[in-house]
Amino acid sequence: MIEIIIAAIFVFALFLLIYSALSSGKAKEIKTKYRIPEGKITYTDLDKPAKALYSRRFNLAGKPDYIVKRDGSYIPVEVKDTNAGWPYDSHIMQLASYCLLLEDSGKKVPFGLLAYNNGQFKIPFDDGIRNRIKGILETIRNEIRSGKVERNHSQPNRCINCSLRKFCEFRLS
Repeated sequence: MIEIIIAAIFVFALFLLIYSALSSGKAKEIKTKYRIPEGKITYTDLDKPAKALYSRRFNLAGKPDYIVKRDGSYIPVEVKDTNAGWPYDSHIMQLASYCLLLEDSGKKVPFGLLAYNNGQFKIPFDDGIRNRIKGILETIRNEIRSGKVERNHSQPNRCINCSLRKFCEFRLS
């Protein structure tokens, strides 16, 4: 009987070892593909659903694709499935909102990363970008309070993929 238990434990340990090796390989593959910097991944929403980060102070919530902890700092990583010769402004502000969420929770956030199919951009989280995202949040709140919220673009693809499309009276298509 003891031999059967030892054999079962051995098979289970072997299974765990193989699973760990495969998982480690998958993690390395994901880190390489999305150009995630070295460090510990403390959060991911890209390969499995995660709880949104939330700031009561800014009444803001968001789910970055990854958060990497390195040298006591936290680095949000936003993955975009497109090519870009430069970071899009809307992507920079999305990333800045994640930086703000992390900072408001007491984390040190020196920069964030935008990872496109053809390259990566390091976006510093400095006073300029911090003040800009706070200003945008205030503008959004003021427009909502005024009841005068209108579409701010003329890009049909943005409308087609918008999560608020069914409620929008200004949609393009």
